[in-house]
Amino acid sequence: MRPEKKFWQEIKNKMSNVNWTRIESWASPGVPDLFGVFKGLDSKKGIQFWVELKCNKLQKVIISPKQIAWHYAHTKHGGVSYIFVRIRNRAKSPGGIAIFPGHMSRELHVHGLELLNQGSGYMIPDPWTGDQILKYLESQPTV
Repeated sequence: MRPEKKFWQEIKNKMSNVNWTRIESWASPGVPDLFGVFKGLDSKKGIQFWVELKCNKLQKVIISPKQIAWHYAHTKHGGVSYIFVRIRNRAKSPGGIAIFPGHMSRELHVHGLELLNQGSGYMIPDPWTGDQILKYLESQPTV
């Protein structure tokens, strides 16, 4: 099974309280992999968001120009999107999930996971839970 598909299965299993729609975007390049909605853990309000899934072993995160354009346009028009990067355990760094807001897609493509060291993004180390991600998403400003 490809790493991104494994990541999707992991997300789906650990975040079962999210209503997920998986998008096969071959017809619309740039559209993220997932659309999700959940009732906030604290507020109980509906929270909608898009997610691009990435898996990597290195610092670099490859994001296509069409994906970058989609995230910028979506944010510009008031939408909420994220890039979830699944980081596997390596000798010098623990694994986990790094979460970046969609408007940082270009910076993430250029600087990779170094952005975490610069104070951008949010890292949830292994073993992570779905509630950790949902609490983070619920804490983010919405438009």
